[in-house]
Amino acid sequence: MDQKVVCQKCGSENVAGLQFCGVCGAKLTAGAQKSEIVCPACGFQNPPSQHFCGNCGVKLPAPGEAKVQEISCPACGSKNPADRHFCGVCGASLTPPVQAAKAAEPVATQPVQPMVSTPAHSEVAVRPTWGLAWGLFWRIALLWLLFGGIVYLVVYFLMLSNIIPPLQGS
Repeated sequence: MDQKVVCQKCGSENVAGLQFCGVCGAKLTAGAQKSEIVCPACGFQNPPSQHFCGNCGVKLPAPGEAKVQEISCPACGSKNPADRHFCGVCGASLTPPVQAAKAAEPVATQPVQPMVSTPAHSEVAVRPTWGLAWGLFWRIALLWLLFGGIVYLVVYFLMLSNIIPPLQGS
């Protein structure tokens, strides 16, 4: 089994005995092993193959990557990346510096207009309109027509079945 040398710059594995990394071209040092990655948010020691912290879920920096800006949690004091909104350890809300600066600026407000409302016990006058009256009239007329038609059909079928004798003309 071939021995592997891990590049300190990019973290890729190379065959032992090479002078330079095959991925990034950095000089390889003999016996160099990649150490554990410390989470910038909670300080947890993560294995070198991890991309996210196993304790708090924060994205871990890649080897050779520039250090991420950090802010400290006001509740527990742990370090968190500046792009987070909540602490990775205690879950407290983090206020990014940009939002804090915006909050400090005065905000122009408009005067509030008082809302006028009627008391709950007062009655509101409702005046009937002709449109309402005509609509009601036609509904009643259609109901009478429907009722009359049903009665007519019942009497007609009773006459056909000879239950009621037909009317005799004089």
